[in-house]
Amino acid sequence: MKISVLLNNIRSFDRVMLCFFWLMALSGMIAREDYTLFLRPQLVFLPAFAFFIFLAFFLVEMQRSDQPRAEPRGRGLRWLILISPVLFLPVARQTTLGEAEFDQRWLGGEASMPATASQPPWMSPRHTPAVAPNNPDMFGVLYWHPEPYHMQQVSVLGMLRRMPEITEMHGTDAGLLFRFVINCCVADAVPFGILLADGLPQDAVDGDWIQVQGKLVYEPTPPFNVMRIEEATATKAPTPRNPYAF
Repeated sequence: MKISVLLNNIRSFDRVMLCFFWLMALSGMIAREDYTLFLRPQLVFLPAFAFFIFLAFFLVEMQRSDQPRAEPRGRGLRWLILISPVLFLPVARQTTLGEAEFDQRWLGGEASMPATASQPPWMSPRHTPAVAPNNPDMFGVLYWHPEPYHMQQVSVLGMLRRMPEITEMHGTDAGLLFRFVINCCVADAVPFGILLADGLPQDAVDGDWIQVQGKLVYEPTPPFNVMRIEEATATKAPTPRNPYAF
């Protein structure tokens, strides 16, 4: 008898609990900026909008929780489908694009970016040319606004990719530093590469994160704009919390 009463109470509040789980997941995602692992930072309004939608549902269901409702078919399956994305979020935070996806999305060139990339994106980029050159991570800046930094000292943090054509032309202490740049969401992310012309640690392998300081040389040669860093100092670095550039 007590078990049946408990089950009835759970059924009465199952939608409330579902909305509560979603509210906690979305609030945590926004507070920790986890949404930037698959969205541009400027699109924070999307998870925020979802948060307020679930808050409205939560308040409505709290009012209706003590009212009798018909038992729908497949209620358990429906509940499982709606809660599955919440359960997947911890896994999603650890699943990012990396060296293994480079070949699938690389647009070509020795160390290049599309010639149109220096134009402003469809939303204002998070970084601007006013960012100081001693910023330890300027990948996003250089993708959208490379011109002000031509022949200037820059600092970038990127993932290493050794390419035969680069090694043949520049030697074994050269390689490609890249990061995936998100324009809208991770589905449209493409790798943006900067040639490290010298100074690469000899024990560095593909997929290692490298912190580099040196002089940026920017060569706008359509269809690709080529960038390289010369007179560089490069060291291995830990994996950043967010591997993307914006």
